[in-house]
Amino acid sequence: MNTPLRPQNLWYRRWWRISVHAVRGVTRLQDTPHRIATGVACGLFSSVLPILGQTVVGIVLTRLLRGNIVASLPWSWISNPVTSPLIFYGCYRVGILLIPGQEVLSWVQMEAMVTKFQAMGFREALAEAAGVFAGAALPLGLGSLLVGAIVGGIGYAGAWGVVTTIQQRRARSTG
Repeated sequence: MNTPLRPQNLWYRRWWRISVHAVRGVTRLQDTPHRIATGVACGLFSSVLPILGQTVVGIVLTRLLRGNIVASLPWSWISNPVTSPLIFYGCYRVGILLIPGQEVLSWVQMEAMVTKFQAMGFREALAEAAGVFAGAALPLGLGSLLVGAIVGGIGYAGAWGVVTTIQQRRARSTG
């Protein structure tokens, strides 16, 4: 028996609830707005890096900059197996803008490569992928650093403003 989908079962409602809980959790931390915002910025910066262990990078960077580690965690998880291809391709395209004369791989070309890799043997596909990645590594790396810095800066400003406002409201209501 099929039951109709209720609105609360839709994927975007679940995503929205998780996002609201992450923001609410960060704003309830007992720390200075600067330390919380630094944690958010480091988490966002690390989320666009094309490496494994983005959460660890976010924690280390937060620790080095004396931010709040707990505040960095949910933001470093933005990049996941579903969102990574779009984030990395966007960073790659930004990197292409920074390097004149670099050949651009379109989304369609990348899909064709994945299909080609799937038809190959493991070793052959790995060697072919290494060659493709070597050509895309510099634009991807530069684009990721630039996008990470921009997203981290915006995240810092937004988190600092929200946390400051909420902490001031709490201080007025309790005092």
